[in-house]
Amino acid sequence: MKKEKLIAPGMNLGDANIFSKNRLHEKELALYLSHIQTLRAFMRTNQSYLIVFEDDITLNKGFNFNAQNLLNLERKVSDGSYGFDAINLGRCFDGCEGIPGTTVYSTDKMIVKETCAAWCAHATMYTREGARTLLEVAFPIRVKWDGLRLSLQQSNLFKMYSTIPALFVQDRNQDETNVHTEDLVECFNDKFACFGGWR
Repeated sequence: MKKEKLIAPGMNLGDANIFSKNRLHEKELALYLSHIQTLRAFMRTNQSYLIVFEDDITLNKGFNFNAQNLLNLERKVSDGSYGFDAINLGRCFDGCEGIPGTTVYSTDKMIVKETCAAWCAHATMYTREGARTLLEVAFPIRVKWDGLRLSLQQSNLFKMYSTIPALFVQDRNQDETNVHTEDLVECFNDKFACFGGWR
């Protein structure tokens, strides 16, 4: 299928930065399709949840991470009692001032709570229901992959929590395949951070 057929009218392919509206870089299109393919493969299994890591992740040096942190989180959420669709393990550009939202899990090292605008999808845990929701509305492509999740969340159609602090970050210096070169910040205390909803 031609790539132009995958995107909604008004969305254009071309150079774009992370905040570009109505523009999608061809690498972002490839990333979007890769996430869709991964979620489709997940739905063909009988697994309860999936953790997606993009190829440019690295550990957050500001967080004393060990695998036990992730295993403990997995045990806490795997019974489904938290009712989430996704947990962003590497949020960026989130609205952090006051961090409103319900805390669902906490330790002395991190908390997991609902936040208003957790961008970045390089490290995310999905439930089957969350994957199903994203797959149902994935086409035609109206926004970047991060924006799809956020728009659904802000329209109360997708329940996404975030780890605070982010457990994983993107290595912007990894190679020339990176679409964006902006420095990623975990908190972006600006009205832009909590924008609109599903359109």
